[in-house]
Amino acid sequence: MAMQEYKLEYELGRDDLVAYSGFQWATAVLRKWILYPVTAFIGGFIGLLVVGAIYGIVTFAGADWPIWMYGLFPLLALVGIFFAVKKVNDMNQDELLTRLAILVTKDFSKTVITPRQQSSLGERTLIVTPSYIDITSPRGSMTVSLEKIKYLASTNSHIFILSEVGIIIPNTAFATQSKYAEFYLDLRKWCLR
Repeated sequence: MAMQEYKLEYELGRDDLVAYSGFQWATAVLRKWILYPVTAFIGGFIGLLVVGAIYGIVTFAGADWPIWMYGLFPLLALVGIFFAVKKVNDMNQDELLTRLAILVTKDFSKTVITPRQQSSLGERTLIVTPSYIDITSPRGSMTVSLEKIKYLASTNSHIFILSEVGIIIPNTAFATQSKYAEFYLDLRKWCLR
């Protein structure tokens, strides 16, 4: 049976902020500006290939290609785009984005930490329940409703929660990797209710 509350105590360090920067870049930039456009292009290309193959078969067989059938080219291109983008949207992108974030994080490792980010480093305590997250950090305390969470993702080393604020939970906040995975599954279940 799943716990109804988690109390996490950990220290947020520079490496955690660097990992968050890389992951945020991967999720925002790569997904919106690379993953979806490339997927749409490939889906449209496949749709055009299908119509082109049909056209080739019909004309090779000596049959007439009625003028209305030229409408199949844009129609199947749009269908290909729709299904390709839907497939990418439905699949679990965490794995892909995690790999991209790891690559990007290497470049972010020399990133200068701003004074605002610097002030968020240090000890913190999170109380996570099925309806809210209570955060106590060097910058003060706040409560975030799970209903306000926009995005939740897990890598091998961190859980990233995007709401009004970004919440970074390193796997070092847990005694074992299995406790880390159990917490993420519970949090995901609570957020999807």
